[in-house]
Amino acid sequence: MGNRRLGRRRLKSVMEQNYSSTDEWGFVRPPMVPGLQRNIRVVALGQMHGFGIEDLTDLPQEDATTSIWGRDTDNSAAIATLAGDADFTDGAFTLTTGNSDGDQTGVMARNTAFNCKSSKKWWIETSIKLAVHDTTEFFFGLHERDVDTDSFHLEAAAAGKDRIGFVKAAHNVDAVTLACSKNGDGTISVAPSTAISYAANNDVLTMAIHWDGAKLRFYSGIQNTGAEVGPLLLNTAITSNIPDDSDLSLQLMLETGSAATKDMHVNYIRGAWEI
Repeated sequence: MGNRRLGRRRLKSVMEQNYSSTDEWGFVRPPMVPGLQRNIRVVALGQMHGFGIEDLTDLPQEDATTSIWGRDTDNSAAIATLAGDADFTDGAFTLTTGNSDGDQTGVMARNTAFNCKSSKKWWIETSIKLAVHDTTEFFFGLHERDVDTDSFHLEAAAAGKDRIGFVKAAHNVDAVTLACSKNGDGTISVAPSTAISYAANNDVLTMAIHWDGAKLRFYSGIQNTGAEVGPLLLNTAITSNIPDDSDLSLQLMLETGSAATKDMHVNYIRGAWEI
């Protein structure tokens, strides 16, 4: 009869958990469905997750403890659901900054569930669009600071400021870079192995990170509006200066680089971790 065991990649393919045979992110991510797997906990925010359409706009401010999700309201309280986007046809929501240079807004999961322990894996992902790409900065990933900390994505690496994520650190530069720091070591912005250029308004950028217990693996895909991003490929693996002694929060932040409001359309933010 031979060996009839199915490997993980083959099993995921049979169960259609991956986008295609080249979807490297699909082969490592679990189903991001709360409660589906007893050993994995999930937080998910979007028009189709967690908070309903009505509840999404009622997210409490970032320092409240009445919700697993909170948002930065220091410079802008604007958040709205979006049902008619040409790319995010399953729903989205819009974050809007204040109208002064440096104003920011964002959302974060209030729990600090993400830790780079050698025995536990985690996964995070988001898909976004920037309405005005050349006067906008953003951060997506995990951070030790709260999302309302002014320009936390630009703070120098230091104790209490650990981070792992994707960052557009300069509003007038197209490059999206990577951040990974532990205390004063590591980087707050380094070029990925495959360059990510956010060069046109409303490009769809999908980003994902996986901690496999030993390495941080960054996945990404970008496409012009009107076309599918498609499979997410492994972009970069990082093995050094990993913040393995910090409990981090899942965050997505938007900052304007001009005296005008800026919008970010968000299809979803999801995170999962082993218990």
